Amino acid sequence: MRYTTEGVALTLHISRPGESFAEAALFSQAYHCDAIADLPSQVIVYPKLALLQVLQQQPQLAQEFIALLSHQVQVLRSRLELQNITENC
Repeated sequence: MRYTTEGVALTLHISRPGESFAEAALFSQAYHCDAIADLPSQVIVYPKLALLQVLQQQPQLAQEFIALLSHQVQVLRSRLELQNITENC
């Protein structure tokens, strides 16, 4: 979630089991979103510097991570297209 300057909560993403979130935090000085679990959940937290080091040291893992992120971008773009089509009809 992210809050507007007026204090309104906006849901940016809903993660499902097995999905990752907050990837943008890897390349930001600060990350201005909150993760809120609506259901009992378990979350694995990877420290930023450790994850970046592993990705540098293991090119195959880095490629798999890039593939995962690319797939997420494709899914989100498809959802946006469908949303735009629905809104314009």
